[in-house]
Amino acid sequence: MKKIFAIMMLAATVAACTVEDMKEQPVEPQFYTMTVKASKGVDTKALSLSGNTLNATWAGGETVTVKEGDTPLGALTAYVDPEDNTKATLKGNLNTAPSASGVELTLEFNSATYGGQDGTLGYIAQNSDYAKATTTITVEGNTITGTAATFENQNAIAKFTLNDKVTSNVIRPSKLVVSISTNDMALQYLLTQYGATLPTYTFTNLSDAYSINGGDMLYFAMPTMLTVAEKIGIPTSVAAMFANYANYVSLNLTATVGSETYIYTRSGYPFEAGKYYDITVNMTKQYRSMDKATTNDIGKVIGANGKIYVNAAEALAAGTTAKAMIAYVGAVDGVCTHGLAISLSDVQENNATFAEATGDVISSWATNNPVPGGIWRIPSEKDWQYMMWGYYADSPLPTNISDFQTKLGSVGLALANDKYYWTSTEDTYQAKTVYYDGIFAGIPSTTKTQTWRVRACLAF
Repeated sequence: MKKIFAIMMLAATVAACTVEDMKEQPVEPQFYTMTVKASKGVDTKALSLSGNTLNATWAGGETVTVKEGDTPLGALTAYVDPEDNTKATLKGNLNTAPSASGVELTLEFNSATYGGQDGTLGYIAQNSDYAKATTTITVEGNTITGTAATFENQNAIAKFTLNDKVTSNVIRPSKLVVSISTNDMALQYLLTQYGATLPTYTFTNLSDAYSINGGDMLYFAMPTMLTVAEKIGIPTSVAAMFANYANYVSLNLTATVGSETYIYTRSGYPFEAGKYYDITVNMTKQYRSMDKATTNDIGKVIGANGKIYVNAAEALAAGTTAKAMIAYVGAVDGVCTHGLAISLSDVQENNATFAEATGDVISSWATNNPVPGGIWRIPSEKDWQYMMWGYYADSPLPTNISDFQTKLGSVGLALANDKYYWTSTEDTYQAKTVYYDGIFAGIPSTTKTQTWRVRACLAF
């Protein structure tokens, strides 16, 4: 029994010594403190505009990633030089040790991200101002010191002012899509070899950019061809060859302004690293066909080509002639598939009987004023009601049509005051007409032998 007790005491003593030894030998955390003096190259860091020169400074607090090759080692924080905000000290702890003293490390500020920009310099500075620098390090214990690093921007910064090519008016899109495309067979083959696709960048939520920027301009960080190669998976070994195809691609812009679309295409990709571009882009409006009309288009005109224009002047500038004003948009059984438009002037004044109006008068008008996709006719009672006040009633009361008249008068000739206009709705001896008294329009019946004015309706 004494022997067993002695063995137990010995084991306890050994265990106690082992625990005590462990307490006396704590494991120290392993990290390396790194410090680098850094300055900016042109167009990097916090961005501001002075005249036509883009200035760049350190704002302080930025995070810079440290890499050896493609391996991240940790991150440093920028501390601004109080006497020169183009300079900063980068300092922080690395989680992973560099391989040796004397190696060259890469410092990265932000990353190559382009979609989601809001058109302001502030967003670019915080999210898309992609810059790199290199530094050669000296390691002494847990302290790493790098040689002075000068950051170089890997992007271009572009200021876009977008204009309507026909009217020269500035446009302010809420959405801008920038894409790169090519018809070059050699480049297409290269892309196919690596399963790569040329990029498209979509910029939305641009509405606030104009007030923030103080004008009609939008700012975007644009990748270089080398950065494009990096983003789409072209290997580094052939990235330079890919970049040489800059003249064999097209740069495409598509702007959305309300329900309107504008496009622009140019040959070649112009953006180089570290450059600032001030670009005025004359964009071509893509006029919609009338079957694409929305209620926002009521009051606009339809051209002889079946496209929608703001007014007759825009139609003329686009090479066509305004024919009718969109008065109603919607699908109504037995009335229209997409909407109704009214001719911009009387087809005939005060000298057409019902038979003449619904016969030769409208037939000649339709022949002389063809609009693809539309059908000219004498408006029925339903047509008139939908055009003038937007709904149909079996027994309509005289209704104020001031809004209709104002719209029609702004793009053509409003209905004449104290005059009758034929409808195509008839019974045996009478037909219904529209009478406008200066404010209200009513729909009385008259004999078919009366001679009244004629307006044409374009159903589409």
